[in-house]
Amino acid sequence: MKAGGIEFDFMPIPRCDNNDSNLLSYGQQRIWYQQQLAPASNYYNEPTLAINIENELSISILRQAIECIVERHEVLRTGFPSIAGQPITVVNPVEPIPFKVRDLSHLSESMQEDVIQDILQEEESRMFDLSQGTFLFTTLIRRSRQQYLLPVSTHHIVFDGRVAKGFLERVTDDLCQSYSERHCRYATTPDSIQRLYPMATCSSDG
Repeated sequence: MKAGGIEFDFMPIPRCDNNDSNLLSYGQQRIWYQQQLAPASNYYNEPTLAINIENELSISILRQAIECIVERHEVLRTGFPSIAGQPITVVNPVEPIPFKVRDLSHLSESMQEDVIQDILQEEESRMFDLSQGTFLFTTLIRRSRQQYLLPVSTHHIVFDGRVAKGFLERVTDDLCQSYSERHCRYATTPDSIQRLYPMATCSSDG
């Protein structure tokens, strides 16, 4: 194509309309079909990411920050329903995310560790409904006034092994930025909070 004089720099990739239905990537198709064959399997659950937080924390602001991440990253709210047996992708509107808080501050450190392991195992065994499009679950664990653990559960259909590490780093950075902006004393109204630019979903050949 380059030999034919086609310049890729002048061929921008257009942003798709969220109302459009798009095909799955080849990897997503494989995962989707295998999940249909074993709907009760959690084989494609990603290992739970546990983020340590060592500071005083506003739980309400943290939840707002996480919802901002889901709003920005469309893939975290993209459903995979089927039409005539063929899966498609549909970006769902922004809605409140599943968010639980477990307060373990009244337990000893050893008892906390036992409960945390149970919570992490429960998160890794979570069942995802691929057709619905909720692919980010969080459970905030409070260990003390200044010590928290934030397990994050996702599914492999929205994570590629080659980009998972970078994507998780991006999400963590966005979460820190979003939380900080909401925690600043001058950010007293929604209009004063800098909004993160939306990240679009992948194309079918990605």
